[in-house]
Amino acid sequence: MNFKEKLDQKRRSANAVFHEFRLRSDLKDKYFIFVEGYDDRTLLGNIVLRYRNGKDVEFIICFGKRNLDRIVNMIDSESFSSVKRRFVRDRDFDVFMGMADDAEDIFLTCGYSIENYLIVEEDIRRFIVNTFCESIQGWQSYVDQELEKLFMLIKLLHVRLERLYAFCFSKIGTGEVVNLDTISFRKIIAKYEVSIRDFELYVDQGVASIVDEDFVEEEKFDIFFDKAREYVEGCSEKRVRGKYLLGVLAEFLEHIYEKMKENNLSEQYGKINVRRNAMINFSDRYVFERLSGNFVVPVRFENFLREYLS
Repeated sequence: MNFKEKLDQKRRSANAVFHEFRLRSDLKDKYFIFVEGYDDRTLLGNIVLRYRNGKDVEFIICFGKRNLDRIVNMIDSESFSSVKRRFVRDRDFDVFMGMADDAEDIFLTCGYSIENYLIVEEDIRRFIVNTFCESIQGWQSYVDQELEKLFMLIKLLHVRLERLYAFCFSKIGTGEVVNLDTISFRKIIAKYEVSIRDFELYVDQGVASIVDEDFVEEEKFDIFFDKAREYVEGCSEKRVRGKYLLGVLAEFLEHIYEKMKENNLSEQYGKINVRRNAMINFSDRYVFERLSGNFVVPVRFENFLREYLS
């Protein structure tokens, strides 16, 4: 690790973020919102613009959930009662495992992470129509039909991740950290007509890349499989990791756009705006940024912001 990398690591530590806040905490007119990362600020920044009522809102990036938890404890242990602040934290598996809960100044996302707010059928439908179509006329039934397939795949993904969930629960139970970034489901529907069998195989290979194979052999892990089955019973759009869903959605949007450009579909349903979409690259980042500017704010989070910024 070179000097620049060491310096960056120090800057991203919980202590560094806390001391940055302490230096700015005497700014009485500031409304601080602590978030885990830059994506959270991107998404929440668009929302805050609607509700800030002229207030001077400043986001503080904590560089991860664990850092945010440490910073909450640091602030609580000192006298900052007059400083206006709120914390927005991913739910992850922690609430399900009984390791986290909402507090007056802490908002836990409704789904696994901030990205899950974007996996809403109506928002995706509106994005497709507004971005790809010259007119909604004719395309509504086709888009609805494809969206039904998308959410079927999401439900299937949720079920196929049961073994990964059990593994994560076993690690969380002992205080260990699992790096889920080593799994990518970016290409599960690279070819949207992929058979269910091929889809399941791909997911199994992804799970195997992180789950210790000996894990499934141990009887002592039965309790975690029971927890995983219970977790799978919940809403897939909320409980599957948001970054996985964003990758699946990006592939889906690329697929549906290519299909809509086909002459036979255009003749059947209506024209699409090809020129407007010539620069679309369908990356996870592009999809996140486009959806985050137009999604419908969940009532629970809207109330949280209104109470804070009123």
